[in-house]
Amino acid sequence: MKYCKICGNIISIRTKTYKCHSCAAKEFIKIKGSSGYIDGRTLKKYYCIICNNQINWQTYLYGTKKCRLHYKKGLPKCIDCGKELSRYGAKRCKKCIGKTKKINYYCKDCGKKISWRKNRCRHCYIRFNKGKNNPMYGRVTHTKPIKYKDIFFHSSWEVKYAEYLDQHKNNWFYEYKTFNMGHTTYTPDFYLPETNEYIEIKGYWRRDALNKFFAFKLLYPEIKIKVLEKKDLEYLKILKRR
Repeated sequence: MKYCKICGNIISIRTKTYKCHSCAAKEFIKIKGSSGYIDGRTLKKYYCIICNNQINWQTYLYGTKKCRLHYKKGLPKCIDCGKELSRYGAKRCKKCIGKTKKINYYCKDCGKKISWRKNRCRHCYIRFNKGKNNPMYGRVTHTKPIKYKDIFFHSSWEVKYAEYLDQHKNNWFYEYKTFNMGHTTYTPDFYLPETNEYIEIKGYWRRDALNKFFAFKLLYPEIKIKVLEKKDLEYLKILKRR
């Protein structure tokens, strides 16, 4: 059991001050409707050491002595004048933003007037990112992948066809080779080494995909490639007929 060191009453075991509620309340005084310590630490005003904004007495005495805007280290600086900014995510101060609005900026390819945040206009940006300059050059973008044998497939039909090949004990490779077509690339779905042919699984032909496929056949006529659509997969009993 614990006892209050002032009045001697029984107190809770969890208290760390060794005082009861009444004795602890006597140490606080009420001035203008607010409570504060007897030594007056809460009656004083404390300010941030950087911007002189008023802050809480606890952050000044026991904390970083900084306001919320400056409590973190390494605030961003203006990219033009180097002045320390007051918030994260900003690149320029208010004065430099006002200067950039007065200056005209032009596209470095065609000379068209553009915003100060960009280097190229919309049309030149699209032309520049075509072909190998495109960050998605050579990558395949589809829906959520499906995992089978530690390989991520792009559709459920490809997984069923891989299971069909395993049932018939045929060797296969998924996305074995990527062919360069100049402005783009083409990667067939499956490669069968026993017959030396490529297999493409297609459910719906988009116009750009169809043009790419015919362009591939013109550039590489010596390569054997076969397309399996829904009716072909149903004939092989890979898919169930409805």
